[in-house]
Amino acid sequence: LAQYDLNELKRLYGLAISLSTSFLSFPPYTLLDMSGNPIDGVSFENATMAHEFIPDTTSPVITSWNLDMNRGTMIFWFSETVNASSFIPQSLTLQASANVSEFRSQAFTFTSGLYSLTDDIVVYFNISKYDLDRVKQLESIGTMANTSFIAYNNTFISDMNRIGLAGRANGEAKQVLYYTSDLTPPTLVRYILDIDEGIVLLTFSETVNANSIHFQSFSFQNMPDNVG
Repeated sequence: LAQYDLNELKRLYGLAISLSTSFLSFPPYTLLDMSGNPIDGVSFENATMAHEFIPDTTSPVITSWNLDMNRGTMIFWFSETVNASSFIPQSLTLQASANVSEFRSQAFTFTSGLYSLTDDIVVYFNISKYDLDRVKQLESIGTMANTSFIAYNNTFISDMNRIGLAGRANGEAKQVLYYTSDLTPPTLVRYILDIDEGIVLLTFSETVNANSIHFQSFSFQNMPDNVG
């Protein structure tokens, strides 16, 4: 079978998962014998059951993956159709290299996010805002292709036959194929001014570099347009 057809066959629930779910039909002229005589067709109503069935026992693998730090998304390509609903973000770790020694500063294990629910060889993952902010806070990971690697275990996702992914542990983490940098400027979401304590609490749309703040650039006004 062509790889595309095999993946489609695996995608369809209840088809070709056992001997009793594997029947074959075909029209006349599907093939000819050496004398040019067409084979007798097998109708849909009289489909022939397989004489032997060998189930899928091969673990799917991640063939490549992309990271977009601007949109906060990841895309995974697999060797075969996977069950999208089996996706577990908590089994995925983003790290600074294939082998890291200090997990606290060089790796982050995801906690949540949204993912595509279509069974396919491609799965799209939208990183949660909390996780994306934590990744950005760790300046050693996800800043370029050379600091974007993933480690994962066999519970990360499974194929349509419930066979777990072939995992890759720290030491053999897989590098990103295409990397997109964060190009979106942060914005001020809200702020609290505490005159009693002399404190200004600023909340931004994403993690910011505290060392980059220029306090002299802030101005207080009595009106939005500073009139009056």
